[in-house]
Amino acid sequence: MTDEDPLLGYADMAKIAGILPSTLRGYRSQGRMPPPDDDSVPDRPRWRLSTFQAWMRDRPGRGRSLNPRPPNDDS
Repeated sequence: MTDEDPLLGYADMAKIAGILPSTLRGYRSQGRMPPPDDDSVPDRPRWRLSTFQAWMRDRPGRGRSLNPRPPNDDS
């Protein structure tokens, strides 16, 4: 592990993202996160800071749906 690109667990990533660790766990169980960079301890996956930062840049924003509905033409 390098100091410039440390491995982070859910708690560290949640602090950076301003969300709860359980939200990140949910994202992972839904397949919405990249694979961990280190899964040597099965119940404690960790991601490199650079991996997490790249995911944060590309993830859907707050309130955006992954499957948006077409506009309703009933007007």
